[in-house]
Amino acid sequence: MTPYQAVLFAAAIYDPIRPGVFTNVIRIGDWIVGTGIANDGHPVFAVAGTERPEDFAADADFVPTRAGELGMVHAGFYRDALQVFAQLQPLMKGEFSISGHSLGASRAAILAGLCAINDIPVAGLFMFEPARPGYDELSTLVRGYIPSIIATRNARDFVPDLAPSFPFPYQHITDLTNLNHPSTSEDPVEDHLLGAVVPGVLKMWPE
Repeated sequence: MTPYQAVLFAAAIYDPIRPGVFTNVIRIGDWIVGTGIANDGHPVFAVAGTERPEDFAADADFVPTRAGELGMVHAGFYRDALQVFAQLQPLMKGEFSISGHSLGASRAAILAGLCAINDIPVAGLFMFEPARPGYDELSTLVRGYIPSIIATRNARDFVPDLAPSFPFPYQHITDLTNLNHPSTSEDPVEDHLLGAVVPGVLKMWPE
């Protein structure tokens, strides 16, 4: 799956979910995950990002929590992850990718880590404008297991600077690729939104 296809799936899972894109959608707690099929015929799991009040509450709950072999992770991102994974696991067959934007990107990393410790192969992980999801254990686990990982930061977007790396040593799964596609607005928040991110991805990785 290409990065452009991945970001389109990440956009399509936001409410209202784009009709005809996903064959299956699960909602557990404040998680929304859709299953679709990429142009190459392989499945993709797209995780919804920050949109509703409960999503902002999850973002704000950045106190670290221990999550078994994943190590220390962001509590709000991890909440309900095991139940979500249990629902998705029967669908995780063959060569598939995981994608998400914003909160969805950070949760995509959590799902990728759960796949790693359960020996479920993941072909690609696409994280668009993620906040830091966990400590070094999670980053090391995911980087060592998934062959293709892309994470982005667009221009002035400050969300990738969250959760704080001090006093808690949160870190990104991998280095961030700067899309350098700022919006026309003076508000840096606009650089985080998909209206700027999607064309930035296409510019960085042309189809």
